Amino acid sequence: MVFRVLLLSAALTTLPFTGRAAPHNAVPELVAESAGFAPGRPVTLALRFVMAPGWHIYWKNPGDSGTPPSVKWKLPAGVKAGPFAWPTPKKIDMPPLSNLGYEGEASLLAELAVPASYEGARLKIEAEVDWLECMEECLPGSARLSLTLPRRFFSRKTLRS
Repeated sequence: MVFRVLLLSAALTTLPFTGRAAPHNAVPELVAESAGFAPGRPVTLALRFVMAPGWHIYWKNPGDSGTPPSVKWKLPAGVKAGPFAWPTPKKIDMPPLSNLGYEGEASLLAELAVPASYEGARLKIEAEVDWLECMEECLPGSARLSLTLPRRFFSRKTLRS
């Protein structure tokens, strides 16, 4: 999984399939690992945060204070989102508190299960994201993100590889 996180993180800056939020000190966006989807095959998404210098967000277990990002998914019928794979956090000391979180960039990966019976030509993914962005003080952040992926058709040769 760590290798997959690194590969997806490296690709994030080049993929045009993103749903980006309005400006914040920590800007979230949805990024798809691939340019489309195929029924019966998982879709890997990243909830990517890019933080302004000096700002941070929190890990799933934030430490002495803070709140991790949360997501409410709105997905087509039958499509399910798995839990996030959280990258390793860094220690963020704000004496007298010690927290765990991310600075710079962080990508939380989630896998969507798309049933083989899914018949749509597009997969619309929507997310209501809430987070706490902090420097010396913390500010709540909130965004509605969306991303639409086209259905990809695979040949039998492609499916075997």
